[in-house]
Amino acid sequence: MIILPVARMWPLYQIAVALVAVVAAPFALLARGGRYRATLAGRLGRFEGEAVRDGLWIHAVSVGEVGVAATLVRALPPDLPIVVTTVTPTGQERARTLFAGRASVAYFPLELGFAVERFLDRFAPRALVLCEGDYWPLVLHRARRRGLPIAVVNGRLSDRSFPRLRRLRGPVRRLLLDPIGRFGVQTAADRERLLALGAPAERIEVTGNLKFETPEP
Repeated sequence: MIILPVARMWPLYQIAVALVAVVAAPFALLARGGRYRATLAGRLGRFEGEAVRDGLWIHAVSVGEVGVAATLVRALPPDLPIVVTTVTPTGQERARTLFAGRASVAYFPLELGFAVERFLDRFAPRALVLCEGDYWPLVLHRARRRGLPIAVVNGRLSDRSFPRLRRLRGPVRRLLLDPIGRFGVQTAADRERLLALGAPAERIEVTGNLKFETPEP
């Protein structure tokens, strides 16, 4: 099997993602209803309102991860600028409630170059923290290209996600893992799974489950 150099993989990856988006997006939006259609502008990197800049970007997919983000934010200096991103509308609503007056809340950009760059230009974050995971290679690549350190908090690899990642070729797995400078994972089992995927041992620390300290609604 021919393995392309990383620099040549990105244009092909972008073309593949764009084709999938064009074909699948209409069906996905119809299936998921109007609430997801309303998120499209945000997923394309658009943001209405005042955007904090030069701060910390915290990504939380949905409601559960938003709770982890809230625990993290409570431990940070109150004057640190923060932008929190989500994928789901329910996560967005929860984040707007929890972080009102404390952080900008936006949608995580789609895995398309122009959307990612638009988001990064808008917020100009200094660092990226992923709550539990949600690894998107282009986002990670573009963030690192701009010099952002990246860390995972409350990381986990489920019985479902671990086999999927393990099936990926080594170079592809490295696109997901190499940009991340620090993994804080929930359990020793999560640490072992990351090691099996090729993450360096010195970057992984078992920190426990931050969801146990999530604030009440």
